[in-house]
Amino acid sequence: MRKCKVPHVEVRDGKCSSACGTDFARTTIGEWAWMVQILVGLSCLSSRITATFAAARTIFVSAREGLTPEILAMISIRRLTPVPAIIALHVITLSMMAFNDVYALLNYLSFSTWLFTGIAISIVPYWRWKYPNIERPYKVGY
Repeated sequence: MRKCKVPHVEVRDGKCSSACGTDFARTTIGEWAWMVQILVGLSCLSSRITATFAAARTIFVSAREGLTPEILAMISIRRLTPVPAIIALHVITLSMMAFNDVYALLNYLSFSTWLFTGIAISIVPYWRWKYPNIERPYKVGY
């Protein structure tokens, strides 16, 4: 249970319901309390759409930089969006939905995230040793 920290909400034993925002809206704006739930839902939807666009752009940029197949860097002339990258993102998403066990999927995702993070971090000292005179766009003073 959440502790209620809003002075307008009626407190029973120092706690409010599991939806403190709804309690607050009911107390403060009365009949219009249902708008809070709709606005929260729209906020979640827009957050998900933004994350989808960001993931597709990440795939697009990685293809443009030569890290993934070049076809993913193509842009639709009519829509001005990276359609192949969006399709690739949805193929990856649909393949992940094939898992029946959510915990196995979470373990897989966290393992792959930390694996690629570790590779990215460990490559920096290697490049410093292998290519000491290469121009680096980002410099850290020591």
